[in-house]
Amino acid sequence: MQFETDRARFLGRGHTPANPIAVMEDRPLSNTTGAVLDPVFSLRRRVRIPPGETVRCSFSTIVAVRANRQ
Repeated sequence: MQFETDRARFLGRGHTPANPIAVMEDRPLSNTTGAVLDPVFSLRRRVRIPPGETVRCSFSTIVAVRANRQ
């Protein structure tokens, strides 16, 4: 599993969301977290499927928000 939280790293210099460097050049994601100016949520998991085989894959995410109680 790989992940990226920094949009600048994901897109790369001179690239756009239509052709991000992380996808176009098949380079690994940074697997770093922390405060960034322009966040992105990107997950990658490679799956090898043998010829002639069928695979079903599910993916889900969840977000929790803590409400401020006064």
